[in-house]
Amino acid sequence: MRSRAVLREITGQEVDGFCYPYGNLTSRIVDAVRAAGYDYGRASWRSHLTSRHALTRTSVHGGDHPWRLDTKRTRHLLTAKGS
Repeated sequence: MRSRAVLREITGQEVDGFCYPYGNLTSRIVDAVRAAGYDYGRASWRSHLTSRHALTRTSVHGGDHPWRLDTKRTRHLLTAKGS
């Protein structure tokens, strides 16, 4: 994955994690991320693929107000158990 090398070059740091674009993933993609040597991966929702290489994340946007961020945080805490 060339992007990983580019990010490492720009930041001067190792890139341990991978975020699936738009949270979309398949078992083939998760396997590729694992094979590429990433320590973990971030997906948008829980699924049968949820694992260290498909952990759930909460989307945050520039237009999110503090009350909405708090709601997203609470929802994530309630639904992300075990991910």
